[in-house]
Amino acid sequence: MKKMRTKNRLVADETKYFRPEFSNCPTCQSKLDYCHTVSKKTISTLNGVKTIINMGYRCTNPNCENGSTVFRSAQAEHLSVKHITYGMDVLALVGELRFKERKTRKEIMDILNRRGVVVSERHVQKLYERYAVLLRASAEDTIKEILKKTVDTHKGIILSMDGMQLEKGKETLYIIREVLSGTILAAKNVVSSSTEELLEFIKPIIDYGFPILGFVSDGKIQYDLHLKQYSPIYPINIASFTA
Repeated sequence: MKKMRTKNRLVADETKYFRPEFSNCPTCQSKLDYCHTVSKKTISTLNGVKTIINMGYRCTNPNCENGSTVFRSAQAEHLSVKHITYGMDVLALVGELRFKERKTRKEIMDILNRRGVVVSERHVQKLYERYAVLLRASAEDTIKEILKKTVDTHKGIILSMDGMQLEKGKETLYIIREVLSGTILAAKNVVSSSTEELLEFIKPIIDYGFPILGFVSDGKIQYDLHLKQYSPIYPINIASFTA
C-alpha cells in the first residue's frame, strides 16, 4: 500500500542514493571522493513516493585546478525538476494527457489518483504549466550566460541527455541539462528518436563552443550520436528512467 500525504508532506516508501556517474575527475583523472549531500528531495512518482539523495563528490588531487567543483548525479537530477514534488514521469504523463489527449484537469486528477499519485486539480494546473515552461527552456541568450558562468567556475560543462517514454510507441520527452549547474537547457518531444532528430536537438548547444568535460546519457544515444568526437573523456552510461 502506497503511503499518503500527512499534513501536506510526502512520506517516502523508498530512499535512493545517487553519486556521480563517473569515478574520476574529468580534469585530471584523479579519484573523486564524497564531500557532502548536494540535495535531498522527496517526490511522488508513478512507482511510489521516493526520497532522492544526490551525493556530491570532489577531486582528491590538491593541485587540481578544478578541485573546488562538486560533481553530482545527472540521473538523480533527471528524476524531477526544480520547485515541484512530483517525478519527471508524472510531469510527462500530465503533458501527454493535457496537450495530446486534451484531458481536463478533473480527468487528469482522476487518472493520477487511480495510479496512486495523490494530486488535486490545482496541482494538475501547476504541473501542466510547468510542462509548458519546460518545453520553452531554450532561450539562447539565457543559456549562453549560464554556460559561460559554469565554464568560468568549473573550466567546462557536463551535458546530460535522457529520455522519458511513458508507453512504447508514444513520443519520448528528451531533456538536455548542464549537470554542474543543474540547469535544463532544452526539452523536446520526439516521435522516432532517430539519430538525425536527436543530433539536431543537441547540436545547437554543442555548437556554442563551450569546453565539454563529458556527457552523461543513455549508452545507445552516445553510440548513435558519436559524442566522443565532442568531448575529451568517454561518455558515461546511465539508464533512462521509464515508468
